[in-house]
Amino acid sequence: MSAEDNRNNDSDNKTEEGKSRQLLAASALIPLLCALSQPPNFKALIYSVFVVNYLIKTRAREKPATAVTESQPSATSFSIWQKLEFVALFVACGMIVQTLDYLGHLSFPVHTLWSPSWIHFGPSEASVAWQFIMTFRVMAALALAWLIALRFFVISETEFFKIAVGFGAVLTAMDYLPVISLANLEATVAGAIYFGSIAAIAATPLGLPEKVQYKGKIGAKEVYMLTMILLYGAVKLVIRFSPIPALGGG
Repeated sequence: MSAEDNRNNDSDNKTEEGKSRQLLAASALIPLLCALSQPPNFKALIYSVFVVNYLIKTRAREKPATAVTESQPSATSFSIWQKLEFVALFVACGMIVQTLDYLGHLSFPVHTLWSPSWIHFGPSEASVAWQFIMTFRVMAALALAWLIALRFFVISETEFFKIAVGFGAVLTAMDYLPVISLANLEATVAGAIYFGSIAAIAATPLGLPEKVQYKGKIGAKEVYMLTMILLYGAVKLVIRFSPIPALGGG
């Protein structure tokens, strides 16, 4: 292949990448329409934050993507400050999403009591304070579960997002089984977007590799499955060992 062909290919790749970025940027406007709907959905704004964060982060990269093999321990070695930043961002984003859900209820109260449409804990009569306390506990547990997974597995930035999206979909769908409906499907897709956005934003200080080449018996599928089991187990442990809240409106 000649040098001119290489230049043409590079130009085509940059054009396609530019179009993809434009489409992604345009998709960040969709949550604004959700926020203006009745009843409003402010939670979707977390996706806009994710898109802006992603565009800024990728624009700042100048070095070409390098593949990281599973055997390189440096890919999963994070400083204590990176870990603290990750946990803080993860918990903060989760609390913000739950707060936005509550603000949507206050601005357009369809029901007398607030029943979170993202993640809900305890009986329907559980207080607002209890919902936020449980959200904090679950987000903290998920952040720690992610750090445990990253301690044993090398996970690329893209795979990290995919696992988070898949986990969000599974966690949301489990609440609706065995009932299958269009509304439940929409909630499952929304849950996947929320969890994927939260995880991607929180992972910013970790500097995850862009690509990973798996070698050995444990491949990408095994990493996906084991990580999702770890995340789901963390949620179930928090719920299992949390005391039953006193009933009453919030």
